[in-house]
Amino acid sequence: MLEENKIKDVEIIKKKPVKKTNALSMKKLLARLEELEKRLEEKEIAKETVEEAPVELAEDTRVVIEKMRLRDRELLVGRFKDYERSNGNLKFTFNKYEKDPLETFLLKDRHRYALPRGVVNHLKESGFYNTKTGMSNINGEGGDKNSFERYSFELDELGVNEDISKISRGYAPKNSR
Repeated sequence: MLEENKIKDVEIIKKKPVKKTNALSMKKLLARLEELEKRLEEKEIAKETVEEAPVELAEDTRVVIEKMRLRDRELLVGRFKDYERSNGNLKFTFNKYEKDPLETFLLKDRHRYALPRGVVNHLKESGFYNTKTGMSNINGEGGDKNSFERYSFELDELGVNEDISKISRGYAPKNSR
């Protein structure tokens, strides 16, 4: 039964006359094509002007961002600990805000540093990795999830007679790679 229907459909398709396009329909197609090309060109021009225009932030947003930037530049004193390698080093570059320079830090295990608050927060957020063991279902649910700490920065209190300027800032030497 199904095969008979398929054969009939094929016969109907073969019998359908091919529609010939006349000059009027060709003119309509060409006009539509020109219209679409024009709209595409307008969109591309609009896209270029959007890309070239600088993003303007509201004044209060700029003030809030500047306050956050200044707070992230405050120095915090603490001790760096590397849990993966005893006496290991961690070297990384950091730049959170557009106005701040790109800074390279070289931190040694169990040394004391005075680091900007933004760098300390970065170390807290990036100082671990997650693993998943055991069986999980088809959706990836289940199994045991473990979090391993790679390194940390534990805050210390500044002593009464201690000068923060004498504590290392953790900047890497300029010529080191």
